[in-house]
Amino acid sequence: MVLPIFVHIWKKLAIFHLFFVKNRARFLHIILAGEPMERVKQRIDPEVCTYLDPETNIITVEILLPLVDKDHIYIKVKNDAILVKAENDEIEYSKYIYLSMRLKKEIGKAIYKNDILRITVPAQD
Repeated sequence: MVLPIFVHIWKKLAIFHLFFVKNRARFLHIILAGEPMERVKQRIDPEVCTYLDPETNIITVEILLPLVDKDHIYIKVKNDAILVKAENDEIEYSKYIYLSMRLKKEIGKAIYKNDILRITVPAQD
């Protein structure tokens, strides 16, 4: 009879310990300042896949941006690089992608579907 109670208490303590360790800074701020701490967004470098179609001379960049609203995506195409920023309530994605060739930035297009942002831009001849 004592063993199941001990195991139950041990599990509760383990869960509390994991929660406390994960949110330690938040707890200490509440204890010391007496008010909840503002949540800080986690910054993530997203996964990127880049490839060139040699027949059409179009560069395609695919970026994994899970749980992001389409309206919160910022894209800037420069001469030989693409800057992508996106965010939701808890995560901020940011990636600067250098490419080995110059781009025709005024003709490019971007599609966000199934958590993947696909940017296609023709390369200059």
